[in-house]
Amino acid sequence: MNTLSPGPNTPQPRHVLIPRHVLIIDDESLILAVLSKQLELIGVNRITEATDGTMGLQKVRAQPPDLIICDINMRGTGGVAFVRDLRQMPAPACDIPVILLTADVEMPAACKDARLHVNGFLVKPVSTTALRRAIDLALA
Repeated sequence: MNTLSPGPNTPQPRHVLIPRHVLIIDDESLILAVLSKQLELIGVNRITEATDGTMGLQKVRAQPPDLIICDINMRGTGGVAFVRDLRQMPAPACDIPVILLTADVEMPAACKDARLHVNGFLVKPVSTTALRRAIDLALA
């Protein structure tokens, strides 16, 4: 028997990178509610919401979060414009990790082609496991 392989009762490794403050930007109230609940389950202490990129930039100026999750397609200022504006802000705001959220499975490739500086992508609907994985990668 190989003593190095984990058994069925071996505890799973704990996630050590849990952001204290996350800003979610999405124009759909259901998505905001679901992501907020998932972030609470993960252990995020403070969740701020915005319904478009302009409001998101105001929230960043008021109190920069540790991580931003932003929808790409929104009414008003969308995710791509938000990220471009964010990256033009002075530090520390310009360095905040961003995960883009989309319902279009083809969108992440298009954003990478546009050389948009983001730290991850999530495709809706988002599972808590996928959210946790994206956060781990964005904060690594």
